[in-house]
Amino acid sequence: MTSHTPPAFAPGCGPAAAGLRLLVPWLLAAILPAPPAAALVIGFDGPDTPSLSDVADAPAPAGVDFGPALVISEADLATATSLDTAGFATTGDRGLLNALAPALQIDFSLPVLRAEIDVVGLPHVSGEGDHTVLLEAWRGDVLVALDFSDAEQRGDSGRHEDHLVVEGERIDRLVLQAADQVPCGLGLCFETFDLGSTFFADTLVVQPVPEPGAALLLALGCAGLAMARRRGSSR
Repeated sequence: MTSHTPPAFAPGCGPAAAGLRLLVPWLLAAILPAPPAAALVIGFDGPDTPSLSDVADAPAPAGVDFGPALVISEADLATATSLDTAGFATTGDRGLLNALAPALQIDFSLPVLRAEIDVVGLPHVSGEGDHTVLLEAWRGDVLVALDFSDAEQRGDSGRHEDHLVVEGERIDRLVLQAADQVPCGLGLCFETFDLGSTFFADTLVVQPVPEPGAALLLALGCAGLAMARRRGSSR
């Protein structure tokens, strides 16, 4: 009598390797959209971001890199600018002031699908109202999306306040800067300001791109074993 050793299966594949038809549920589950990743909320009120420090020098969440910007409490901002900051509609006591560079750049090593942030436009040096704020979302050198604050939007403080949101595929960089809308052909363009201390920003929320499901890798491994077994049995 000839004995036969049962074929060995990779861990997790089991009998599914005996035929590709058994892999259909795995493959269907694997190609369905992955569930949304948990949103990442970034504030500036922790012990690693004291007021009057550079956010670029503070520890940041993994995969997030801030350019230079001054972490500042609303009380310190009031002292520095003589503004009444008590009514700022922001979360927590501290936010970012673009005092160290005209634009605030935020880079992501892992791309995101959505970003939102609270902004307060500070007064023009000319005294003619408050600055409006432009949020740009980039993927490499491609502008993916933008949002521009509404000049008529006012908060309880009487200052220009707004909530900016951008969405797009695989965003890897955000740029926040003061800007004005100007006529441009058939549409509108934006004129940015090469000045610091034009806006205050607080509470960045980003939605990371979901990671591919592990089920896809397992299903592909099982499919490979099944095909190899069928090829061997046909010889």
